[in-house]
Amino acid sequence: WTTSPTRRAPRSRKREKREPYVYCLAVPKRFLTWPLPELIGRVSAVRVLLVNLGTTAAPTEEAVRTFLQEFLSDPMVVDYPRWLWRPILDKILRTRPARVAEQYRAIWSDEGSPLETGTRRICDGLAKKLQSEVRFVYRYGNPSLREALEFSGELRIVPLFPQRTGATTGTIEALILDAGVTNPIRQIAP
Repeated sequence: WTTSPTRRAPRSRKREKREPYVYCLAVPKRFLTWPLPELIGRVSAVRVLLVNLGTTAAPTEEAVRTFLQEFLSDPMVVDYPRWLWRPILDKILRTRPARVAEQYRAIWSDEGSPLETGTRRICDGLAKKLQSEVRFVYRYGNPSLREALEFSGELRIVPLFPQRTGATTGTIEALILDAGVTNPIRQIAP
């Protein structure tokens, strides 16, 4: 566990090897049991954010294009030089959304995408267990992690990723640092 830094370190234009876990410290598994006793009853002071990758807003070509644009433009997800990746991304954004939207329509329900439905169920169950405010947010798409970081109280960030890499939890940590969050944040390692 660690709290967020108060200011962002200056960036260098020179590409350098950096640690993939800029923000989090490893947490032994024995500390990752639920419910988190220190959260129970602190409804107004603490907000738990369950962070998942994200999903499209609708099973349409435009919604898929918007999601893919945000997701595949993140340099921590696609580690190619921008000059090389941009033409590839443009081709993907012209061709892929129509096929993906068709696949989304096949699995979409009245409640939304399967990822959103499952994440909402986890969130509701955890809120009952903790008796605290629990929200789900997405790293890419809506509800947005960036908007959720504007909360003035203490935050607990819980990534719903099975692994810890730069392309998953690393993007969450980078967004937290870029947002310049000053309120206390603790992240529970996957």
